[in-house]
Amino acid sequence: MKKNNKYIKFINLDIVDSTNNYAFRLAEKGQKEITVIRAMNQTNGKGRLIRKWESPAAKGIYVSYLLRPDNSLGEIYLLPLIFSLGVAKVLKPIISNNIKWPNDVMINNKKIAGCLVEARSNSKKADFVIAGIGININSNPEDIPPAATSLKIETGYIYDQNKIFEQLTTEILSLYNNFKKGNINILIKQILDFCPEKDKLILLENLMAIEELKTEYNNFYKTDNCLNGVITLK
Repeated sequence: MKKNNKYIKFINLDIVDSTNNYAFRLAEKGQKEITVIRAMNQTNGKGRLIRKWESPAAKGIYVSYLLRPDNSLGEIYLLPLIFSLGVAKVLKPIISNNIKWPNDVMINNKKIAGCLVEARSNSKKADFVIAGIGININSNPEDIPPAATSLKIETGYIYDQNKIFEQLTTEILSLYNNFKKGNINILIKQILDFCPEKDKLILLENLMAIEELKTEYNNFYKTDNCLNGVITLK
């Protein structure tokens, strides 16, 4: 695995309530980026809108990345799509897929992966960001909801999850480095390549809204106020 970052720590767990929750607890204690928390099983995996992410033991990739980017909050709002791009690129050599706004990776109109990004900020930039990714790899139909799928269901093969995890983390770190360098337009172009026409329109509309958010945040901080609490990027 390529390690372009000066510091990277891997934490492997047999079972946890949620890799995002675990990463959040570490972040609050001052844990540095980039810390990668992977679990074989989650008892309370988290999805968007307080939904549960089904995490059958040893049949999927359940991982969270603890990050501390210096990017603006407006750019932070792009991270669910950027990390969904990482999943889409890793799965592309195996099977055709697409990104569904705002954070899902789809195969044949069924969800194979999702990305939940949570952040905490007390200034105009995030103190830390937790990017959680779940990918259904060797799940059977009875393991996951009817609207979901897995690589095994789609292809009939069983996959080496460790190999896919290594590829995923290499891709995520590469995308994150580009994100920190401000190469946002390059990343957006890559995201659009994986979006169907309807989602391209939705994405472009929301990018305009994000630009407006940047202006609002700038005006907000000029009043010497600060944003507190947890932001869940939905």
